[in-house]
Amino acid sequence: MCGRCVLLQRESLVCHRRYERMRIKYGCVTQPYSGHYFSATLRPMGRKRFGNINCGIGQALEVVGDWWSLMIVRDAVFGACRFGDFEKSLGIAKNILTNRLDHLVEHGIFEKVDVGSAGTHFEYHLTDKGDALLPVLIALREWADEWVFGRGHEPILILDRRTGKRVPKIRVRASDGRPLSRRDLQPVPGPGASKDTIGRFQSSRQ
Repeated sequence: MCGRCVLLQRESLVCHRRYERMRIKYGCVTQPYSGHYFSATLRPMGRKRFGNINCGIGQALEVVGDWWSLMIVRDAVFGACRFGDFEKSLGIAKNILTNRLDHLVEHGIFEKVDVGSAGTHFEYHLTDKGDALLPVLIALREWADEWVFGRGHEPILILDRRTGKRVPKIRVRASDGRPLSRRDLQPVPGPGASKDTIGRFQSSRQ
């Protein structure tokens, strides 16, 4: 075995051990992955901002794409509303939690409500804008249940409170109800498209 193969083998073993520690600590990964996957994905990467990107997905990530943001929204969906609720559920540092909540309030995802005297106690209530993230959370959970945990290993099931049955999977459908795949979709410039966006579409058709 050459020296490079030995180094790759050692790196793979280190990454596998790191994966096992994560799996035991968080209980949120059950599918085995190769060491090459972890060696590639666990390298630190710089944080890129999306504020100037003319794309709905980029702009959504600018608001809720930071670590912890969607987890905070998840807890709020299921009833958390006070700082201590989020801190206890997530085990997140106070300064990071404060920063994320302030960010989500600034962007209209939460409303900070004074429930004490002289501003001593606050609750964080989801706004309509925050409630609209529910399908995003459900879709992410469904994706992880299917492709990370695997069927039959879902850590949490979402049920209809009235019927007690599992909520049907979210699907992209046409106006007549037909299920659509990515091959059925055609992106075109929208009314808010920038000149650069329009230019990219025009150049891709040439």
